[in-house]
Amino acid sequence: MDASDAMKTSFLGVSRTEDLLITYSVRCFARGDITVEDYIQPNFRFLDQLQPTFTAYCSYDLIPPRPNVDTDAATRITANVQLLANWRAKREDLLVQPPRSAPVSLSVCVGWLDKRLPYTEWSQELCVILALGSALRTGTMNWQPIDPTVTSHQLHASVKALLEEEELGRTPPAGDWAEYRDLSERLWVLLKNCSSNRMLVDALQIVWNALRSGYKNTMMHSNNMSTIARLMKDACAGDLKLPRLEGLTPLEILLEAGLEYFHRSCIHQYISSGFVVSGSELESLYPINPRAATEDRADVIFVLYQALVAMSSCKQYLHLDTQQRNILARRVLSHYSALKISPTSEGMVTEDIIRKLHLNVDMNAKLNDVYPSVFKIKTPMTWRKESIYLDGKNISYILMPHFARSTRLPHIAFKTTSFDSYDLQSIREDENLHAEWNVGDESNQINDETKSDSKSTRKGTRFNGYYSSLLIASFNPLPFI
Repeated sequence: MDASDAMKTSFLGVSRTEDLLITYSVRCFARGDITVEDYIQPNFRFLDQLQPTFTAYCSYDLIPPRPNVDTDAATRITANVQLLANWRAKREDLLVQPPRSAPVSLSVCVGWLDKRLPYTEWSQELCVILALGSALRTGTMNWQPIDPTVTSHQLHASVKALLEEEELGRTPPAGDWAEYRDLSERLWVLLKNCSSNRMLVDALQIVWNALRSGYKNTMMHSNNMSTIARLMKDACAGDLKLPRLEGLTPLEILLEAGLEYFHRSCIHQYISSGFVVSGSELESLYPINPRAATEDRADVIFVLYQALVAMSSCKQYLHLDTQQRNILARRVLSHYSALKISPTSEGMVTEDIIRKLHLNVDMNAKLNDVYPSVFKIKTPMTWRKESIYLDGKNISYILMPHFARSTRLPHIAFKTTSFDSYDLQSIREDENLHAEWNVGDESNQINDETKSDSKSTRKGTRFNGYYSSLLIASFNPLPFI
């Protein structure tokens, strides 16, 4: 239905169970229409004889969904982080703020390449890692250099300089957490700027030539399982066997170095953010099989990164102590480790992958645990109150007024206008009764009018900007035959 009738009806429905016939109707009000309150109160007074319970729900868009713009990457998928609150409401409550004791949870969709989220600067590097993993599956590489202005000559000169400085023990810092970076990771910082297979092979050939000439480097992480790290260790042991730089081998060597670098970066951030106390704890919560195919490990690292972004987003808005952060990490990583996700098989990060990574985070938090600055700039995006009326132990009626900043029914939104109260018999009777009660002198009448105007203004401000609707569900027992 299109809300063109006097009651602005947009939906009618009926369902049947073994012993009940349930009817539904939804009525849509105009945007900013204040008569929704005046409509509910007089028309459902017959429900006062029943036992009611009132529960209110509201949501805040902390990071609202945003469509792509010209400056965004073509593969960007919007993020959306919502704060959800619920509490026991009063009969007269409509569009009121939740109490500070209201339980809250977070709905987190971290999207992809959305610059509003933490660690977005890492995503370009992860794009290179995923492209390399996809190339190992398909045999075709989509080069995405971090700095496309780097030429082959500049890259090769940088690789030679790095080897010389490492040999002399005076390598300058490279990348984040630089003091913990070994040679294979420092090479990744340079080689991730490759824009062709030829450029990569020539750069690796410089390293191979150095190893053939007796180059040795003992400063390698003991848990670094990359080909470059293994060759450095073999060279020190006098058992060097260099692989041929043919086919997909150069891409796999580069990917292994990138995975070591990115994994170590993630471990550092998990520890420094207080989600885990050590790399060993993270490994126990989210194990990565070092013997798995390199492209499979790229998929696992992608999920580990998305988990870090999701948890850091939660930490931005909720005050979590050390124990709560650890509990959050355990829940998120346990959930994510059970997912079967492979962006390297898809060739890109898809909306379906992001949908699978959606999180509902319930940390038994209260509204009081949300940083107060949130409410200085945010108002509820949606608000609803579920009024359940019981006849004994059985549900008799459900009323649910709903308010939203946007509508999913644009074909109805422009048709809905304010209810004319004079078209509603019960409201007319209310007004006549109200007039009888307020017979008085002229000064009292002026006073009442002033108060009424003030109340109407406050009410109008409260409803301004919201599309409103009302769900009415009636539960009717079927006769026994």
